[in-house]
Order: sequence, then structure tokens, then C-alpha cells
Amino acid sequence: MPIIKIFGGVLVFLTSLFSHPHTFIDTYFIVTSQNDKISKLHVKWKFDEMTSQLMLMEFDQNGDLSFDKKELAFIELSYFLPLSQFNYYTDIKSNNTKIDFIPINFNAVFENNTNLVYEFDIMFDTPKENLQIDIADEDMFSAFMVKEKFIKSPIPFKVEGIDNDFYFSYRIVFKK
Repeated sequence: MPIIKIFGGVLVFLTSLFSHPHTFIDTYFIVTSQNDKISKLHVKWKFDEMTSQLMLMEFDQNGDLSFDKKELAFIELSYFLPLSQFNYYTDIKSNNTKIDFIPINFNAVFENNTNLVYEFDIMFDTPKENLQIDIADEDMFSAFMVKEKFIKSPIPFKVEGIDNDFYFSYRIVFKK
């Protein structure tokens, strides 16, 4: 019996070595600031072409390469809102205190006939100092890419890559 447990453990370990993301998402932010506070983050997720094509077949029931109100409601209810259990792959902290949020103004479009795009806003009122935003999918099904050129902000910031052994994440840190 112990040989079976050892074999099973080795098998699980080896399969985890070959895990990789299935979806690649470029993540863009537009930061709105008022009175030395950040008041809004506009978030844009731009999906890779292969994922976009597969999702378009699921979402665009009338085949017109755009989403009507019924299709958009289906996307939000069936695909976007369930991501709340993963906190939308976004953790926001101010002075090491987690900021809870509920995204608003969700929209989905098919951009340039190639990429599915989700857009939404995160509203809050927090000082710009000591604010950090972490973006990651710990299960490794999605790879969120964040680059400095993807962020528009009146507040200075830096983007850091964080190696978490089995998955890679990004942190945006706002400077004073």
C-alpha cells in the first residue's frame, strides 16, 4: 500500500509541473484621482485571440460580432459575476488592509473582430499612499499580464512581477 501512495504522490507532483495557463489576459487600468485619493479604477481585460474566438461562439448568439443587451446580461451573469469567488483575481490593499469591492459598469465587447474585452469600474475612496493592487490567478488557468504601458495614472506607480513558485502575479504599487 505505501508504494501506491508514493506513486500517486509522484504522479500528482509531475502533473503539477506541466500546469500552464489556458487563457492570457492583458490587464489595463485607468486611475482616477481626486484630492490626493484614488476614487476609481477602470479595468480592462483583453483576452487572447484563441480564447476570444471560443467565447465569441458561446456569447454571440446572433453572429453579428457584437453583444446585444440579452447577450451582455448572459455574459455578466454566467461568466463575470461568478468570478467574485476569486475576488476578480484582484486584491487591493491600503496600508496592508484589504479593500473589498464590487465591480460596477460591466461591459463586454468584441474589439477589432479579434479580442473579447471585459471592462468594469472599481469605485473607492482611499489615500494614494501605500496602495497596492495584486493581480493573479493562483489556479494558473489564466495568466494576467500587467505592463507599465497598460496603466494610465496621474499618480506615480511601479509594476512589480511577483514569483509565487507555482504562479506568477503582478503588483502595482502607488508611490507618494
